[in-house]
Amino acid sequence: MNKYTDFFFKTIGKHARDKYFQMVLNYFNNNSINILEIGCARRLEMDESNNPAKEMDGWSSLFWANYIKNNGGALTIIDTELEALANCKTLLSDFINEINVNFILDDGLNHINNTYDLVFLDGSDSIIECLKQFEKIDRNKTSVLLDDAHFKGVLVRAKYKENKIDWNVNNEGHLMSFYPSLELQSRLNINQNINNNIINEEFDKNIINEVGETGRILVIEKNGEKIVIATPYSNNRNFEVLKWHKKIFNHFRFPINYFTFPAQQGMSHGMAVENFIRQTIHIADYYLIFDMDCIPLIPNFIDLVYSKVCDKITLYGGTSQSNHKKGPDGTFNHPYIALASMFFSKELYLKCGYPTLSDHLDRSDNGEEFTYKCEELGFCVCQLWPKSVEGLTDEECKELNMDIKYKFSNVGNGMKFGFGTNYSNVLYHQFCAPAKRHTNMFVEQCKKILNVS
Repeated sequence: MNKYTDFFFKTIGKHARDKYFQMVLNYFNNNSINILEIGCARRLEMDESNNPAKEMDGWSSLFWANYIKNNGGALTIIDTELEALANCKTLLSDFINEINVNFILDDGLNHINNTYDLVFLDGSDSIIECLKQFEKIDRNKTSVLLDDAHFKGVLVRAKYKENKIDWNVNNEGHLMSFYPSLELQSRLNINQNINNNIINEEFDKNIINEVGETGRILVIEKNGEKIVIATPYSNNRNFEVLKWHKKIFNHFRFPINYFTFPAQQGMSHGMAVENFIRQTIHIADYYLIFDMDCIPLIPNFIDLVYSKVCDKITLYGGTSQSNHKKGPDGTFNHPYIALASMFFSKELYLKCGYPTLSDHLDRSDNGEEFTYKCEELGFCVCQLWPKSVEGLTDEECKELNMDIKYKFSNVGNGMKFGFGTNYSNVLYHQFCAPAKRHTNMFVEQCKKILNVS
């Protein structure tokens, strides 16, 4: 017995995904089955203290091989990397001569057919490729287990909401989704568990909703659809602002979800929102994203937003403009909807190809690429324009070591936005957190809405 097989049997059941691999296999009730695994062992590190289910990619292969050894069937393992297949052969060396196992160097899409009882999708991180693979599977006969469903499986989960069981693997947003075949559902009468989402709208422990609960996503239901309101914040921000932000949303009775992100470790605002969407896309039909210093001004705000975005082809929110990212025309003149107040349907986001919300592209600031994609594909970009702006003083620009142009910025038709902007009496955005007046001005704006002194 090699060290991997020995380690597998000694530690089975102790690691995050073990029970879910076993649960899936239990559904087959010790019958002979054919299994296709797409994506296999990239590494072979073993450290019991470090959860080998995570550290040693390909742990699943041992489950499939052991089941087939005891019950019969065949195992086909496919990967596009020769090294991964070599690792997997090492991992399964005790089984290779005892079971029917085939290793294939190729794109898994080329080998999906109706001869398999179970397909384990754990290959490419491309959400498009994952969807193509899933849709080629005959789900009348073949069951599908999708690993990293919160990431590579977001399109699958968004499009195929029915007849699945979800598992929250580690309480950190890692999902596995199991789609039993119709044949398996009928034979084992497991359909009573289907659509009973086991994660129950849970999320990462860093989510804190406005009633102080963690690990749950709050939604607004409208016309049978779910609206998720969310605000990211970094621990380096002023929590006095966050406190008053909560008061405004509580005042309007808008349930909001707050989530932290490590800005100090290089995660951008846009990356944080992308991650949030990726992990909640199976829940939400619409997203309303706010900065922690951006608030609604009217009690019917949700109705207004819904009326704009329910056509599922409209991106809506406060307009902005980057002063450091030139567009394709070589100028800075590209009004776009920023993440400070960005409202959209999940369907639109997916139609646009899941655009990045980060600022790593040459032409796009945080959130700007979404506007570009809508414009390029012919979807609607509906912008709230500035009504008034306080602006920074020349002295504040000097204190903050900012170019004088940032005391306010021009956007479309000579309108100005920046520090302390009122958008059409619908939204208020404070902007410019480092300014000394930032917190006091934001608090005063909140007090006006709440009618408190």
